[in-house]
Amino acid sequence: AEEGGFARYRLTPKQKLDPDFWESPEADTFTDDIRKALAREPLIIIDTNDEDDNLSTRRYAAANGLSLEDIRERIAWSLGRLLKDICDDPHIDMLFITGGDTLFKCMEALGVHEMEPICELTAGVVVSAFTYEGRRRMVISKSGGFGSNDLLLQLAGIDHDRRCVGA
Repeated sequence: AEEGGFARYRLTPKQKLDPDFWESPEADTFTDDIRKALAREPLIIIDTNDEDDNLSTRRYAAANGLSLEDIRERIAWSLGRLLKDICDDPHIDMLFITGGDTLFKCMEALGVHEMEPICELTAGVVVSAFTYEGRRRMVISKSGGFGSNDLLLQLAGIDHDRRCVGA
């Protein structure tokens, strides 16, 4: 997807695993950078994988006494927190979230308790609607364990409203 034009931002181990990060001036700068990028290009990936096969995250977690479950929980929470900080941006029309735990934490961070499934775009890839701050939003979700390498590019080219009609 990055090669196809998506902007990519990788979360650092600190951004993923330190809840206090999101109260820092660094977090404000990072969030502002994301907002500026959204104004230029609406196709953005927030990546939680390190370029070193997550070795940096594993080292950070070990140095801070975090278990595998702690890591999963904190990464999902951090993504939810970032989403809460940017979701009011007028350039965000649709979200794409992989992983059920991540989807749950993101919706929890937004205070969303109800989602309406609209349709399945392709096997296991679902469009749902939710309301946030009085505005109806859409999210595409899928579990993290499958999908082709070009899935994001395929989804970016789909007319989601037309594709869901009659579903």
